[in-house]
This record gives sequence, structure tokens and C-alpha cells, in this order.
Amino acid sequence: MKSPFLVLNTAIADRITEQTGRAVFDDTPENEVFPYITMGALTGRDWSDKFTPGQEVQITVHIWSQYAGKKEVLAIGDEVVQAITKQPPLSLAGFNAVVDELDSHNVIMDIDGFTRHAILTFKYLIEEV
Repeated sequence: MKSPFLVLNTAIADRITEQTGRAVFDDTPENEVFPYITMGALTGRDWSDKFTPGQEVQITVHIWSQYAGKKEVLAIGDEVVQAITKQPPLSLAGFNAVVDELDSHNVIMDIDGFTRHAILTFKYLIEEV
């Protein structure tokens, strides 16, 4: 069985950039101007049957803003959700996403007391082809 993590992570980052015009970073960039988007944790578990290998994967996208209020982080979160859930489904080389959905969307105040942080988790059921 192959891991879909890299293909999925890349497809999501590319889709967000293509649809929103916003750069997506693999890690928190040093000295980056707010707002910005980073890719977060990936978790997976086996979802194979006796005919097809597969995984259930959860992937997290983070949005960071220092706008005084939630308006900016909420607007960018909406852009990201629309970009990822837009048709056609994500193209995943070597894999087929059987199910893709927004699993959770949280907005919190960061520990620094002024950075807003949106955490979007998407769930995929992915078969290897």
C-alpha cells in the first residue's frame, strides 16, 4: 500500500492557491506578513478491503490572522472551504478520493492574545488505484 499523504497535501495546497490566490506554506514562515495559510497535521488509518488498499485520512489547514476581530479569518476560512470542496474533486495521482468532506472548523484566539487561528480539518476516504 502507498501513502496518499504527499499527494493529498500537495493537491489541497495547490487547489487553495489556484482558487484563492493565496500562498500556502508547509510550515510557519519566518517573518511572513499576516494573514497566511499553513498545512497542518495528517492522520490516517487503514481503510482497505480484500480487493483495494485504502486509507481514511484527516488533514488540517491552518489560517492565521492578526486582524482585530474574527472577520478576516472567517472570510479566508470560507474561501478555503469553497476551494477544497469545489467540483471537480481533487485530482490525486495514483489514488481516488471516494469521500471528501469538511470534518471540523474551529476559530480560536492564539496563546499570544491577538492572533486569530482557524483550524479546518477535512476527511477523505482514499483508495489506491
